[in-house]
Amino acid sequence: ETETSMTNVERVVEYGMLPDEDEVDVTVRCAGEPGDVVGVAPMSPRREGVSVDVPHRPPGATVEASGLMRPGDSRTAAVVVEARGLNFAYPTSALTPVLRNVSFRLEGGKRVGVVGRSGSGKSSLLGALLRMYPLQPGMLFLDHRDITTIPRDVCRRLVGIIPQTPTIFEGSFAINVDPFQQFSDAEIEAALSKAQFDVPKQLPLGIHRTQAGDGNGAGLSMGEKQLLCAARVLVRRPRLLLVDEST
Repeated sequence: ETETSMTNVERVVEYGMLPDEDEVDVTVRCAGEPGDVVGVAPMSPRREGVSVDVPHRPPGATVEASGLMRPGDSRTAAVVVEARGLNFAYPTSALTPVLRNVSFRLEGGKRVGVVGRSGSGKSSLLGALLRMYPLQPGMLFLDHRDITTIPRDVCRRLVGIIPQTPTIFEGSFAINVDPFQQFSDAEIEAALSKAQFDVPKQLPLGIHRTQAGDGNGAGLSMGEKQLLCAARVLVRRPRLLLVDEST
């Protein structure tokens, strides 16, 4: 048991040695007061001046970066996704590409299923949309913008994913749905209801006092864990939703 627990320590050490993703400081400005710099935020170095929201920002502040959202845009507007000659291979298997010359165009507002055998690159394609991997070669566009020019945090904020293996945090239902504490209780409860949770019945102590588990979701079925992950996505209202074999 001690040896098994040490795996967590090894992972922390390994993750702590990973190189940071490329970042650069960009100015945070108050909407309605052009030129009034109120802080800086880390972003990708390749960018064009476009305003996007950032979490934990001063009231009315936005970030100038190559995001997909301009002032006044709808948060729920669908995203156009396009791939041109997309190629990708994992570093450990550089000679065996999992994505080879993939090209497609998905119009906003559509529901599209990606079908293939195990290991055919379905999850890798979703990872590419989240900028988890470098593309080699090929191009991927979100709303006609090269994804490599979109800061990673901006990209991941606008794209939501329900993973194949649900992740449950230790703590309350509120923390699991809104780990960064950006939304109101009413918004969290609405997201849980949309995910088919009967809040008054299943959470009798409320969203803050009802615990979701010990970090592994003990006490929740696999289906309930995935529904909780769905609520986590629903409360954010992402412009693009990815579902990785969620049942």
